[in-house]
Amino acid sequence: MSLYKKFMGILSGLSLIIYLYVNVFVINKFQTQMIQRVPESSVKTIYSVIEQYGKKIASKEMTEEQAKNEVLNQIKSIRLSDGNYFWIHNLKNVMVMHPIKPELNGTDISVTKDPAGNSIFVDMTNIVKKNNGEGSYNYLWPKPNEKDSKEKTSFLKLYEPWGWIIGSGMYVEDIKATMSGFINQVRIVLLIIFALSLAACHILVKNIMKGVNETVESLSQTVHDLQNSSQKMNLVSRSLTSSVDRQVSSITESVTAMDEISATIKNNDQSATHAYHLSGLTKNSAESGKKTVDRMIIEMKEISSSYDDIHKNVIENSEEIKKIINVISEIAKKTEVINDIVFQTKLLSFNAAVEAARAGESGKGFAVVAEEVGKLASMSGQAATDINQMLVNSQEQVRIIAETTTSNISQIVSHGRDKVLNGNSVANDCLNELNQIISCVNDQDNSINQISVAIKEQSAGVDEVNKALKHLNDDTTNSVDMSTRSKEASDDLKNQSHRLRVSIQSLRKMLGAKKSYDVAALESN
Repeated sequence: MSLYKKFMGILSGLSLIIYLYVNVFVINKFQTQMIQRVPESSVKTIYSVIEQYGKKIASKEMTEEQAKNEVLNQIKSIRLSDGNYFWIHNLKNVMVMHPIKPELNGTDISVTKDPAGNSIFVDMTNIVKKNNGEGSYNYLWPKPNEKDSKEKTSFLKLYEPWGWIIGSGMYVEDIKATMSGFINQVRIVLLIIFALSLAACHILVKNIMKGVNETVESLSQTVHDLQNSSQKMNLVSRSLTSSVDRQVSSITESVTAMDEISATIKNNDQSATHAYHLSGLTKNSAESGKKTVDRMIIEMKEISSSYDDIHKNVIENSEEIKKIINVISEIAKKTEVINDIVFQTKLLSFNAAVEAARAGESGKGFAVVAEEVGKLASMSGQAATDINQMLVNSQEQVRIIAETTTSNISQIVSHGRDKVLNGNSVANDCLNELNQIISCVNDQDNSINQISVAIKEQSAGVDEVNKALKHLNDDTTNSVDMSTRSKEASDDLKNQSHRLRVSIQSLRKMLGAKKSYDVAALESN
């Protein structure tokens, strides 16, 4: 059964119950109260008249006897609708005045009974005594000019100063006949109200049902859209999780490669430091050679006094030059070590560039660092090559000087003092060459120092890249957690959408909606 039919059934039932209750209980109770109150109002009016005469007696405007006579004369002639009247009897059950049956005046009426055997006036007197001087009483009494007794309701009120009981009655059937028209009108009005209430309920329920149906339709569409959004969110979450997993793998590989590069750069730094130390030793040796040549020049000035000393000094100088040649050879070998370091640095730079290209967007910054490392390695290689070339030239020049000096010894000895000047010239040439060697060694020191500084900067840059990659790895891990939570929230939203859709479907059935949906079919979409 639809919700509309349930509402209308409940409202119709309530309206019918209210109509029956008013018709059966309220109207009957109202009729009973009216039957009792009609004579009551009349009796109380007469009672107020008697009270006025009592006040006149108290003010001595008339005697009690005069007042009673006037009251009796007035009441005797009063007639109500349908010929009803008032009578007066006292507490001793003696009739004081009866306008219809004057033969009862002054007689004992305690023996008077109705066809049901009730002592009418005795019962009336007892009711007045028990109920604070007033009360109602029903009995059977014949209508005027009729023999059959009819039910009559009366109201009684005691005027205590005189001991009088004023009473008046009306036939129940007359009151009902008078009220029947009014009661029928009330029942017609109730039927109209009942019909109007049903029509109003019909319109109200229809409007409510229409609004509820529209709300349900809108809610259903919203749930459908919500479920579609949940499915899209789920797909995006899965795609994001997959992408983040790949990114984590790439970053992990990049971090490993950067650790290897950092270790290599530290080794290069140590090698550069060692080369710088060797360069210092070479410089010291060159300076020592310079001092030796200076002494050789002094000794050559003394050749004029002793050719033997000159020959001896030349031999000693020849030995020193050989040592210099050996030192220069050692420096040349060290430059080959620097070339090997440069080659390894270039190879590592190339590998780092390849790894950065694999990392995609996240490796662009590292690719720039790798390119700078390659450039610095090229510069170091060029500097090492220049140094090596200078050392080769220096070695060749020293060798030539040594050979020239040795070949000239015999000429110096044979030709004597004239050749001393030529020896001095050669010694000066050696001094110049040694100065050039010292200059080259100084340049080599500067180059090695620059290489060391560049390697330290590379190491610092690689450390920063490592830190950045680690932060990126942490952020990526957080992204994985957020993606997982997003997927869980999406699944929970999907389940809630399903439960809500089932509830809406049940509500549609309750509302008796014509349009319905297959929940399983909608979820498969």
